[in-house]
Amino acid sequence: MAGGTDPERARQERAALLDQHWAADARATRRRRVLAGAGAVTAVAAVGALVTVAVINDPPPQAREDIEIAGLQTFEGLGNSHVETAVDYEQSPPGGRGPRQ
Repeated sequence: MAGGTDPERARQERAALLDQHWAADARATRRRRVLAGAGAVTAVAAVGALVTVAVINDPPPQAREDIEIAGLQTFEGLGNSHVETAVDYEQSPPGGRGPRQ
């Protein structure tokens, strides 16, 4: 062909450019997948580590008998059915329970 470019050569150059673009796109996709996977594994490991630390460092709950409250008074033999009317207790808050309303 005089004065023009060879159409076959132009097609091959376009095909080569497309192949380069697709290869670069495949590398970028692969890189994103690897980074996303690494991020997910890191997040799961971090959560697992935090849960492990929380479980290991959590003190056992204190038994009710070992808890001391200043000024606490206890009253034995109180029930909630010994009267049928409203009761004005001397203690505040009242000890035991009054009638259900």
